Amino acid sequence: MPKTTPFTFWGSLLVTSICLFPYELLAQGSTSSASYLKFLSHARAAALGNATVADRHRFSSSTVNPASLKAGDAPEIIFTHTSWIQDIQMEQLSARLATSLGSFGIGVTTTSIGGIEIREIPGPPLGTFTARSATLQLGFAADLSSDVTMGAAFRYLYEKIYLDETTGIGFDLGGHYVMPFKGLTAGISFSNLGRLRAHQNEASDLPGEARVGASYQLQFDEWRAEVHGSSAHPLTKGTSRLQVGSEIAYQETFTARFGYQTRYEVRGLSAGVGIAYKIVQCDYAYIPFSSGLGNAHIFSLAIHF
Repeated sequence: MPKTTPFTFWGSLLVTSICLFPYELLAQGSTSSASYLKFLSHARAAALGNATVADRHRFSSSTVNPASLKAGDAPEIIFTHTSWIQDIQMEQLSARLATSLGSFGIGVTTTSIGGIEIREIPGPPLGTFTARSATLQLGFAADLSSDVTMGAAFRYLYEKIYLDETTGIGFDLGGHYVMPFKGLTAGISFSNLGRLRAHQNEASDLPGEARVGASYQLQFDEWRAEVHGSSAHPLTKGTSRLQVGSEIAYQETFTARFGYQTRYEVRGLSAGVGIAYKIVQCDYAYIPFSSGLGNAHIFSLAIHF
């Protein structure tokens, strides 16, 4: 496709959306559920503080912005294991296929939280149980012009807590705009828009979040450096945060990453590494928690065909 003018109609529409960013108008309510959706993240994005809303080069950033499904032309499969605090374990398998129309994505995620005590009266617990959830996600992203990419994802959710079961649906929307300044991209996304059905006779919103940010990439000789920044705002209840991350790669073989998120009481810093060999990419993220809560570890294995 020939290069269009730097500021296309779709580019102006996306930038206008970023500037206006009507958080209050998009607020879904005062309660939220399915908090495990906040932990869905590839190891690379997690190490970068989930600041990759404007990252148009990596499929792994589609957990933050569905527009990143369009990154690259080669088919890709990613498996991610997350060991979060409080015995939260997550497994995620996602795949992307590029076509002439755009890129299609599919993902399956399972989450388990073990050791939850059963209590009816004060005293020793009657036993323990494991809460489980699963999600199935389908997404699509396409270039509207050489400067603008838009993406959307639909998510079906299932959740079981003890004997209580519920289902729900969620949506993600996002876009990227290649700025006239070389290497600079702007991005915007709205994640977890939707609701769970009645859970103990009370329906609840998903933990919706809106993000806006930018990414800058610089290539010199055998080195590549990237800087990412975003502002994240909950659409239900919660606190707005700033997210920043940076990475530096040598010969696209070894990568070091660091990130930081503001306004968390027990965490903020994150770090990680990536190692690539031919068609295989391995990534790891480490997130330390304070107050004796432990640490989170995220491992991802990607195969590029």
